[in-house]
Amino acid sequence: MELAYSMGFGGSLTFYPNQLAIINAIFAQGNNQIEWAKEILRLVELHKGETFSFEGNVVDIPMIKKAQGILERKY
Repeated sequence: MELAYSMGFGGSLTFYPNQLAIINAIFAQGNNQIEWAKEILRLVELHKGETFSFEGNVVDIPMIKKAQGILERKY
C-alpha cells in the first residue's frame, strides 16, 4: 500500500474488512500533508510559476499538481 501511495495512487480496494484500517491510515490526508500542500501553492504564487526549491526538492508542475490534489481531496 505504501508503494502505491508513493506512486501517486489515491486509494485502494479490498474484499477484506480487516484491511480497512491500514488502507485508511496510508491514504488519509494528514495535517502535515495539507500544510505542505498549502505552503507549496503559496510559494507558487510568490514565484509566479517559476520553478523553485522547497525543502531540498525542485518544485515543478508534477509537484504542484500533487499539492493541488491533496487539497482537492481534503475539501
